[in-house]
Amino acid sequence: MATTKFAEAQALEEKVSLYYPYMAPEFMRSHPLSVKDHILYLKTLCLICDVIVVPPSHILHFQNVASIFNPLYELLEAGSGNQSGIISSISTKDRGYKDFLKRKRSYYSGIDKDLEQEHYNGAKKVLSKFSTGIYRNVERQKRGFHQGLLSFFSSPIYDSDLASQKSNDVAKAIASQPRLKSRSALINFLNTTSDLKLDFYQTFLDCVRIEYLKQGGSGNCSILPPIGDCLTQSKMKEYLSKSELEQLQIYDPELILGVLAHLDIPRKIIYRLPAREIIELRSTNTFKHFVSSYRRLVKTANQVGKENLKDQILSHFQRQREQLEKDLKHHEDIVNFFLFGLGTCLSISGYPIFALLNLIPPFRRSLGHKTLPKVLKRYILDRIYAAQEPMATYEKLLQYTVEENE
Repeated sequence: MATTKFAEAQALEEKVSLYYPYMAPEFMRSHPLSVKDHILYLKTLCLICDVIVVPPSHILHFQNVASIFNPLYELLEAGSGNQSGIISSISTKDRGYKDFLKRKRSYYSGIDKDLEQEHYNGAKKVLSKFSTGIYRNVERQKRGFHQGLLSFFSSPIYDSDLASQKSNDVAKAIASQPRLKSRSALINFLNTTSDLKLDFYQTFLDCVRIEYLKQGGSGNCSILPPIGDCLTQSKMKEYLSKSELEQLQIYDPELILGVLAHLDIPRKIIYRLPAREIIELRSTNTFKHFVSSYRRLVKTANQVGKENLKDQILSHFQRQREQLEKDLKHHEDIVNFFLFGLGTCLSISGYPIFALLNLIPPFRRSLGHKTLPKVLKRYILDRIYAAQEPMATYEKLLQYTVEENE
């Protein structure tokens, strides 16, 4: 296995670092994503963030994991510098990924030898390609998980509908028993505790799930993006702070993809964009300006305080696009009118002007396979540049609304 350079997680504090939770087994059970979805999400988030942290345990648990990371090879290498990239992390008890895999190999022992070997080999190949890793702060992660669970019982979620003598006993047990700082031990404790209210059980499990992933981000000094339907439920929104909800909105891959789609940059273009072009795109001043504008816009929209923030932002861009298409159609009709008049009046050797234009080889024939990524990057930059003024206008409108509400 190739040598990977490791640094303390604090090294990420100066960067916009995102914890990637979508390969976690508990997430995949409720929100399964395809290999293409993961590639698309990772590319999209690399456009907006400096660093994406993918936990090695999630890599180990994912079947056929190489199919996700092979197309992203340059991004795995880029994580070592100032460029946008993907990295992984290990506990300080491990010297490297080899130690991690040796320690974790027992996860599949006795279950399925073929499955064990498949997952082990896949994870080993992928982790060997990471040029950089970090030592996650395990103590910070455990402490935050424990404190987060205790805070649940003093939050607005834990109301009279959920509270009972049995659930109060759960709170006391978590406070007094160190073993319940482990997620697996805690879930086992809940499953073996009788007479718990179903509403409490389900809501608290949601809390455990959110807190586990949230503290995974904290231990890696990284932000956590949206992690499923439980965050759209009003009860779970009360559990998170305003700044946490704001971060969840900004780094929602579906919101980013939605905004780009309304700028005429569809998902298929982002998916087809090679990893190397993503790195180059991020380094341009035009795209840096877009990233800053996007973050400010979503942050300001969040201050307006409306529900369904994603729908609010995307519907604005949709209306803006419809108006633009309407304006373009109007100008196109005028141009076509004059071209039609010109075409009927002019002819060279018996060919009308439109026939002459059709003799020009289609643009796509002049594009070789190697130049296509450059064309995609150029197209994205053109669309981003054209969107600068509309985005700034929308941000000003939102800021005006915020000031009016103060």
